[in-house]
Amino acid sequence: MAEHKQDWTDWVEDRAGVKFLKHFGLEQYSKTFHGILDLCDLERLKGMDVDEIVDLARGQGIKKESDLIKFMKAWMALKKGEYIGRDCIPVKYLDLKPSKYHKLGSLAVAVTDESDFDNKVINASQMAIDMQKQFSDMDVHAAMTKLAMCGVLLQNAARDGINCNKHVAVLLDEHAKMVKDSSIASSSFVGSSLTVLQYHKLALVLANKGKSAAEALTSLAKCAEVAKEMSKVAKGLTSRACELTRHANTAKSSKIEEKTSLKDKIMQLKADIAAGREKRKKLKEEMGEIGSDEEEYAKYERRRENNRNIRNTKIELAGVSVRKRSLNKAIKTLEIVIEHCEQIALIFDKTRAYWKEMEKKNHKNISCHDSMKSVHVSDAEEIGMVIEEIEKSALNSFVLGRIYYKAKKEIVGALLGNLQVGFGSKRGEKENDIMQSYS
Repeated sequence: MAEHKQDWTDWVEDRAGVKFLKHFGLEQYSKTFHGILDLCDLERLKGMDVDEIVDLARGQGIKKESDLIKFMKAWMALKKGEYIGRDCIPVKYLDLKPSKYHKLGSLAVAVTDESDFDNKVINASQMAIDMQKQFSDMDVHAAMTKLAMCGVLLQNAARDGINCNKHVAVLLDEHAKMVKDSSIASSSFVGSSLTVLQYHKLALVLANKGKSAAEALTSLAKCAEVAKEMSKVAKGLTSRACELTRHANTAKSSKIEEKTSLKDKIMQLKADIAAGREKRKKLKEEMGEIGSDEEEYAKYERRRENNRNIRNTKIELAGVSVRKRSLNKAIKTLEIVIEHCEQIALIFDKTRAYWKEMEKKNHKNISCHDSMKSVHVSDAEEIGMVIEEIEKSALNSFVLGRIYYKAKKEIVGALLGNLQVGFGSKRGEKENDIMQSYS
């Protein structure tokens, strides 16, 4: 504190003291009021009683009764919080203890590029790790991972010969749209997180320069507009995920219907084979009876035709059985896709709710400031509380921004990787890994 004494005195004499005296019509004492340092120390000034204030005024050259009354009114205005005389004194001159969020909050607002979300100091801190837990139900990174998995399953299912009927074709088209929208949204979430951190940085600059809490909170309230736009983006993704779920359910229903019809077909084919075998027994018995050449030839032809029918029926049964197994795989694939889509929709809906809550919270910042004034919180205490809240909020925004950053890398990286899935010797390996994890 001592090293700032001289430059603080000069700075206050130029602005704070003059401003205070002039406000109450006492500017004529600005050059002779040698107690200007104590005057600007609001906590000390507010703690004085009437006698002390009178002695201070008399000692600084205020002799006229009318001017003394003005000075007393100025003092009362300070005590009641009607005049914020310290709103232009830098926080570094106040005896404020740094909040527990100060170090990490300061690092968070220093973020200017999305690559800065890889900050090892913040990410390795227990405080950031604990904060991230609150976002476990709105992990957009997990949503992007699941979306990429859906793409792997659907693409490989198509390559494996599963009929792309109209429902599956629509599903693939909807998935492509979801991927496109998610990629754009991920970039928007990251960009918005950077913008929110810049608003926090500005709010901290204002607070640390000694501006009023209202000014700092007003700057922070700009985050509300960003939050409003992001809640719309998240809502759109939720709707898209729900639509994808609907199409997946439709496709699954069509596959189940096809599977049911195949069951009936298999039963009929097995019955036909059994009937053919019975007929073959009878034809064999007929072969033991000697007849004319024409009769023998006819018996031979009937037997050969029956064997051919049995053989063809068996071939058809084998094909239908393969198709049934393929349908079982398709249904299992669609069940996983549906489960993923439902989880994706839930994550984006939680994300929408979070941004909506952020919008409301930032709109309430000014009213919270007014509440603090109504209970006569000291200005120094108030600005300290505001700084702590900004630093905490900045760290929170950083943690969420990092989740979005990881999600952006996941959706881009995974989708680029998916372009190679299904080719070469590793065809279908990724799909098999996913299927096995659900078996």
